[in-house]
Amino acid sequence: MKKNISPTEIISTGPTSSYNLVPGVYTTDTTLDNNYIVLHSSFYSRYLTGGYGFKNTYPESCEQIYHCWGGEETRQFIQDLFQDKTDYVLLKKFELDFITPEMLLIKYLFGPRVDGYGSYTGDMVIFGKKTAVTN
Repeated sequence: MKKNISPTEIISTGPTSSYNLVPGVYTTDTTLDNNYIVLHSSFYSRYLTGGYGFKNTYPESCEQIYHCWGGEETRQFIQDLFQDKTDYVLLKKFELDFITPEMLLIKYLFGPRVDGYGSYTGDMVIFGKKTAVTN
């Protein structure tokens, strides 16, 4: 990240996270409106899986989401972000590789966060505003 994103940039990490991506280099905040957004699947997957937890069955309201942090506005933004309906572009996706058949099936059916609640093992994505990454 250091060679591609200026250390003066503030990185958005979503309303549930305050982790520092590169300690001493980047400042992070929990908004979703900076030039760069870095999200972990433990946050974004809740907005991309519907009633039975299957991926790509987007919840239509926060009533269908456990811990709908940020409310309806965040729900809609995350869904739009993953459907290329915002002024952000996906720069990098870090996906876990699974080799056992049962974990491959679980990821196929339920999406990027396959650990349940606990270890927070999961995928990460980096989005950049189109205007920031083209300059």
